[in-house]
Amino acid sequence: MKIKPLRRYPLVQFFLLSVRSVVRERAIIFWSFLFPLGVTLLFVTAFSNEKAGEALLVAISQPEQLSPAWLKVLNEENSLRILATLPIEKKDLPASDSDVTISSVSQLSLPLQELFLHKKADVLITPEKIYSIRTSEQFKAQLNILLATRAKALGESFQTVHLNVPGVRFSDWFIPGMLGLTLLSSGLFGVAMKIVSDREMGFLRRLRLGPFPRSHYILGFALGRGAFVLIQVLLLTLLFRITFGFKVQGNFLSFLTYAAAGAFTMNLLGAAIATRPQKTETVGGIANVFFFPMMFMSGIYFKTELFPESVQKIARFLPLTALNEGLRAIANEAQPLTNLWPQFLVLGIWSGVCLLITTLFFKWGESDG
Repeated sequence: MKIKPLRRYPLVQFFLLSVRSVVRERAIIFWSFLFPLGVTLLFVTAFSNEKAGEALLVAISQPEQLSPAWLKVLNEENSLRILATLPIEKKDLPASDSDVTISSVSQLSLPLQELFLHKKADVLITPEKIYSIRTSEQFKAQLNILLATRAKALGESFQTVHLNVPGVRFSDWFIPGMLGLTLLSSGLFGVAMKIVSDREMGFLRRLRLGPFPRSHYILGFALGRGAFVLIQVLLLTLLFRITFGFKVQGNFLSFLTYAAAGAFTMNLLGAAIATRPQKTETVGGIANVFFFPMMFMSGIYFKTELFPESVQKIARFLPLTALNEGLRAIANEAQPLTNLWPQFLVLGIWSGVCLLITTLFFKWGESDG
């Protein structure tokens, strides 16, 4: 019995066709590597809190009632900068002894608005309390600095230990999300636009005459794009390592495996979107219906915990959310693949549904029903 060469199988041919169509596109270098790197640089620069050497802006009300020794240390401490303050009376301060939640900045007294919003003070020290409008985590860090200066003034021992734990910087959190967004863009626009373009030019009508199931075309296309995505993830990870010091804390092979699974899902999603449209303009609009909600709801720029609970429930079932969560778990928490079964389940369901839709309803051309 003569064995057919592997390259003769339709699935292999479509795989090679997909890879060649990507490699021959010159703009792929920019959109696949330089553009994600530039966007990451922009967001890390804009939103990262890793700014070394910035002084803590401190306002002091009624300094004559503070300990002279502490006041002296506050003025001499290099990590602090004392602001000239407006007179803050007791009636201008919140009466509560705990956290105060306000619905509008107008509820702040005018002196506090001037101090915190215009002069950009980080904290206000009064003889009785310390006030801040920063987030809870920021305020804890600010309070530790102030307690250290007070202990120094009183001659007490106050030691601080900084644990330099990898994976907790903003860049460490953002980069896996950027990789996820890149895979989504490749699937929705790279795969979907290519399929509809082939249909528009009549290439798919010629393929329809071939003796092979349509699932071979879809799977070959998805696998071919997935192979390119692995190279893309490898090179982007290397670029992020050189540029931002990003390092995958877990098993790198697991990281690549999970990225490949996510890329396969995104490619099948793009194929499902491209099942019926005849024009690239049409499929572009449909792709945006999926792209923008996932871009904002799947935790790329902001943590999903910040959304209302109702939105979080929807976001948990989005494929990009599962992809981002898995990549971050491996990269920043060194989680094994076995711990990511909920995310794998979401990706598997989306992959199965998209493959079923594509297989049942794929249209080769205008004359195809």
